[in-house]
Parts: sequence; structure tokens; C-alpha cells
Amino acid sequence: MGLLLLNGFALAAFAFGRLAVRLVRRAPAWAYAAAPPLAVIATGWALGWLMWALVRGGPGRAAVVAVRPDRRRHLVDLPGPHPPPPPLTPLPALSAPLPRLCPVTVSAETGRGGGRLLYGCMGLGGSWEPGPYGPRDVDAAEEAVHAALDIGITVFDHADIYRHGKAEAVFGEVLARTPGLRDRVTLQTKCGIRLPGREGGPGMYDLRGPTIVRRVEESLERLRTDVIDVLLLHRPDPLADPDEIAGALMSLHGRGLVRAFGVSNTGAPQIARLQARLDVPLVANQLEMSLHSRAWVESGVLLNTPEGAGHGFAPGTLEHCLDHGIRLQAWGALAQGRFTGRQRTPAERATATLLEELARKKGTTPESVLLWWLTRHPAGIAPVIGTARPDRIRACRDAALKAPDLTHEEWYELWTTARGVPLP
Repeated sequence: MGLLLLNGFALAAFAFGRLAVRLVRRAPAWAYAAAPPLAVIATGWALGWLMWALVRGGPGRAAVVAVRPDRRRHLVDLPGPHPPPPPLTPLPALSAPLPRLCPVTVSAETGRGGGRLLYGCMGLGGSWEPGPYGPRDVDAAEEAVHAALDIGITVFDHADIYRHGKAEAVFGEVLARTPGLRDRVTLQTKCGIRLPGREGGPGMYDLRGPTIVRRVEESLERLRTDVIDVLLLHRPDPLADPDEIAGALMSLHGRGLVRAFGVSNTGAPQIARLQARLDVPLVANQLEMSLHSRAWVESGVLLNTPEGAGHGFAPGTLEHCLDHGIRLQAWGALAQGRFTGRQRTPAERATATLLEELARKKGTTPESVLLWWLTRHPAGIAPVIGTARPDRIRACRDAALKAPDLTHEEWYELWTTARGVPLP
């Protein structure tokens, strides 16, 4: 039957073609334009009729199934017996679990959707003299830590050199005083800088493998904990071997002493070079970023201008971090009080006035508006607030708990006011 239908369709097409030729010879000009679409419609109708006949015609349907047995599943709603489809071949099992973009234990705090602010512990532990700390220093640290917790901050940023190690030590005492606190917070510390006079040498950067391991072990002892959640390499060491650095980091990770790693004050090429040697992702890069230290944003817009030539910010660093899921952390985010009480220049005074006006308008504090200027940027910046005063910590509450409430125009007005000169 299928053969008969095909022969009939061929004869009909031949007859239609002959008729079309005769009509075209006598047709007016408009018919020439109408002929192609009419031919397409007629051909489509004929093909559709043929397929309907094949599918509904019993033997014709069987012929279709025989030609394309892999399409039987499309005909299961039609009557007629047919053999069952072949069984599906199961997918091969994964030889290893899929890699995670960020360690689960720290992703809630360091990942793209983590906490809005970090607390920087550089101001804890008393003076910068190498001498011991006292009970008052521990009490002051406890007040600062609880003020940060009160406004929702749970990530605490340290470095082995802060107050010659005393900042970590007093924080460790606060942890010991408060049962359960260690489970509520994320501990981040840094290594890689040696202060002048320490171990009888000059001030320098030191990312040799054994030094990294030793500094981490010392920080663990001072913090009174068995694991550091995030370890940052404080500054690049020009003499360091990336393979040696990676070996030390993976050793610490394998021993369970450090959960995740990041960098600080580091540009995109250096990050990429180190990441290529690591088996775990770098999760953070901490840079100086504020309304006062604006090289991170101005380097991207002052290209091809004399002003842009003086910026030392590594081009492409923000973009690299964004593309690779590396959280940007901003140290010096409150600009050392330059806009909230320690104004020295006309631009700083004008910016302080504008911050107060915006704070009144939005029912918040100048400190929160100042931090909103950072978090409003699409790079997902997490400011690090380093004041040791509980009242100034609490003044940042809205920046810690709320999304930035700044319009496009307000953001630019703060920027240009702090610059003191118009944008190019």
C-alpha cells in the first residue's frame, strides 16, 4: 500500500506541474509572484496527506517503524503491536566526586552570598610594643567581639603580626571565656610578613614553605583552636617559589589545620600562578578599598588620562576575582575616620557633610553610608571594619544587616566629592 501511495503522489505531482506550466504561460504578472508560495503550500499539503496515510494505514505504519526503530516511543499511543524498546544504557559511575567551588565549611562566610562585613582584629591586644598584654586588654577585646556579634558579624580577621601576636592571643582568651563561641565564628588569619627585629632580621616578606607552616602552628596556639577556617597570604614574596608555597598550603590542608586559603594585597597574575598549583580554590583576596583609597575603582575608569598613570592597582584584579569566585575583602574600609571625625582636607570635610546628610535622609549612621558605598559596587565587596571601639562597631549595624541603600546618583556624588575634582 505504501508503494501505491508513493506512485500516486508522483503522478499527481507530474500532472500538477504540467498544469502549472500551461497556466503560467497565460498568467498575468501578479501570478508569477504568487506561484512560489502556492507551490510550497500544495507540496506541504500533499506530504502531510501522505504521512497521515502511512501512519494510519496499518502496513504503512509498520514500514515507518521498520525504517526508524529508534522512534517507536513516539508511536506508543497508536494501536498495533510492536516490540519493546531496547533498555537504556546506564551512565558510567563518577570516578571521583565533583569538585566544589568553595569549601562547605567556610562558603557561608567567604562565598559570594556570605556575611556583608568582617571584623578586623588588628586593634586588639594593647600596644604595638612586643611586651605582654594584660587583663584589661582581654576585657577590651571581649567587648569589641561581642559588639561585632551584636550586629551580625561572625567573621573575624587576624594576622600573625597584629600587635606582635597579641591580637590573636587575646582573642584566644575570649574564645576560652565563652563556651560555644568558636562554633559560631569563622576565624581568618594571615601570614607572610616578618616585622623588623623579629628573629634578629630585617622587616621582610617570607613565604617560604617551612615558615608558612610554622606561623600557622603558632597562630593556632595563640587562638586556642585546632583549625583555622581561612588562611590568607599577607603579601607576595618576590623570592618565593609558588610550588613551595602550594606544597606548604596543601600540607596544612591535608593535616586538617586549615580549611581554605586566600591572598591579600595580590594582583590577578600572581593569583592565577598560585591557583594553578593548588588542589583547592582560593576563596578571598583582601585589598585596601575605601572611599579614600579609590585606586581599585579609579584604575578602571582613568585609563588614557594623566591622572590614571599614578595608580598602582594591578589592572584586571577585580575582574579576575569576580570571574573565579574569589571574595573581595576591603581592609581600611572606614578610611581611618577621615570622613567620620578626623577630616583634614576640604574634600574630606565636604564628604563628611554629605555623609551626614545622606545618613539623616536614610535614618542611619555616616559609618553605614560609608560602607554602603563599597557594598553597592557589583564586585560583592565585604568591608573589614577595624575599629576597637564598641560604639563605632555598632554604628555599622545597618551596613552589616541591610542591603546598601544608595542610588546611582548618590554613589557617584560621594565618589566625586571625595575626589575633590570632577571625573574626566
